[in-house]
Amino acid sequence: HFLDSWWVLPLAQGGVLVDVGSGGGFPGLVLLAAEPQRRAAFFEKVEKKRAFLRTAIAALGYVNASVATSTFPPAEWPGPAVFVSRATWAPADWLAHATAVARAGDAVVTQSAAEPPPPAPPGWVRVAVAAHVLPTSGAPRTIARYEKL
Repeated sequence: HFLDSWWVLPLAQGGVLVDVGSGGGFPGLVLLAAEPQRRAAFFEKVEKKRAFLRTAIAALGYVNASVATSTFPPAEWPGPAVFVSRATWAPADWLAHATAVARAGDAVVTQSAAEPPPPAPPGWVRVAVAAHVLPTSGAPRTIARYEKL
């Protein structure tokens, strides 16, 4: 999970990091390791996972990060934002959910295993794609960034 999360970093630049369905903090906590002063909002519906995220954020000194209760979509988020989510939905479903609520200036990042990244929905453009292979298993990974036109 760490390497999968780390590879997201180049495509998740700019704006507030919004990690939806944060779970154990992947990819959000890993991305903040590279940019500890970055603003970030973690949205997680399970209290036990929110407690872990709050503890990790405090222990790591991420003073600009917050944790909120949420199912998707969150009621509000700081913006402009870069939406990320790992393994909460299938990539095409995640892209549809995120782009339906994203505002002008926001971006959405998808992570795929063997399947290619989903096509951009109307009014959006896929601006970057990065492909990797896990060194331990040879499993393919694809990350894509989408922005509003």
